[in-house]
Amino acid sequence: MMTRRFQHPLSARLRLGAAISLALAAAVPGRAAEPMSLNQATAIAREALAQARKAGLRPMSVVVLDADGGIRVALREDGVGRGAFELTVSKAQTAYDYRLPTRVLGAAFANDPGKSVAMATARQGHFMIIAGGRPIFDAEGHMIGAAAAGGDKPDNDDATILAAISAVGLKGEPPAEAKPSAWK
Repeated sequence: MMTRRFQHPLSARLRLGAAISLALAAAVPGRAAEPMSLNQATAIAREALAQARKAGLRPMSVVVLDADGGIRVALREDGVGRGAFELTVSKAQTAYDYRLPTRVLGAAFANDPGKSVAMATARQGHFMIIAGGRPIFDAEGHMIGAAAAGGDKPDNDDATILAAISAVGLKGEPPAEAKPSAWK
């Protein structure tokens, strides 16, 4: 009598998610020798809040990660709850880990929400594919960190953090040669 080994339905999705993660990470150039300074990280966070106030958006939280994925700066305006702040942290961590804007990842997982549930489960909830998280690249195209904004509509969060990154002379998009072909 032959017995069949039980395979959890999420295991195939987890393997697929891991393969996507490795492929995306391999497609982007390595990190820069010069890390993001505290001044740069603070300028991104303050600029994001200034952009949000200028646009009349709801209260925001902003998180900036360094080249090692650690929180370098985190600001939370009055009126932003802890849960919303935690979502902003997850957006930044997802953008850092996948080296892509969370908006792009959201589009990639749109046709199979089960994959995003599997990834969130595997990453203990730190997988957020809502727009508003961006990797940060220097002028040479090296990733030096990630940042996210949260508190308003995802598209507004994304526009706010991208404008803040650009305002300090950095880039919130991977270099063109590093973008996966499906994204071009």
